[in-house]
Amino acid sequence: MRLFICAFLLVGISSSSSIAATYSTTPVIDGTRYRSGFPFPTFVFDSSTASLKASFTQSASSGLRVFISEYFFAMEFALPSLPPGFIVKNATLSWIEQADFLRPGNEHPLLGYSGNGSLEAGDFFNGVALLTTVSNGVNAGPISFDVTSFVGGLILNGDSYAGFSVQNAGYYQTQSGTFPFVSTFTEVATYQIAGRLDANPANRPMLVITSVPEAHSGILVSFVMLIVGLSVRGRLHRIMLRQAAPA
Repeated sequence: MRLFICAFLLVGISSSSSIAATYSTTPVIDGTRYRSGFPFPTFVFDSSTASLKASFTQSASSGLRVFISEYFFAMEFALPSLPPGFIVKNATLSWIEQADFLRPGNEHPLLGYSGNGSLEAGDFFNGVALLTTVSNGVNAGPISFDVTSFVGGLILNGDSYAGFSVQNAGYYQTQSGTFPFVSTFTEVATYQIAGRLDANPANRPMLVITSVPEAHSGILVSFVMLIVGLSVRGRLHRIMLRQAAPA
């Protein structure tokens, strides 16, 4: 009897741990926010590009004023509604790098925020810091980030969209000397990825979420299976007794 109970408990726990749901999605919206010139004009939002950029460029040449460009990008993903008793086991954000060039001292931090399915000015600059920089020193290729804690918190809070932005955190240098400048220089920091409109669907950013039952849910499943098993065992036992009884 004890062996029978243990067997059903093990089967129940094993069955509950194997119940997992995986949800994969590309951004519902993404875009780049940029401004160029000197002095700076206002920011312009562009959601029609297949490439997203976070970068700055500062350049000057003899007889010209300093020219600066700034870029930031952001994206938002729709979040699933998990079944009762389920929690996020892991969540991974991934994309394809197209350019990853940083000068020393430059960073492109990854921020996370609760979105609403559309991009607004504050989405590019506000949020929770998830990584100091997304740069991995490789000029092209896939890259992924563990965002389990952040995404799990949003879902637990009932939020509908997970937003991510990559900021331009480049540093600026002051041009020395007297006008006209006698030297030519360029300071560049570029981070660029394939966006949701990339011609190749495999290149588009992706958020993958895996959910599993909470620990107490697994115990409940085990208990239910135990009760069912005991009931079946009792029924079989009664049948065997009737068959063994003398006619």
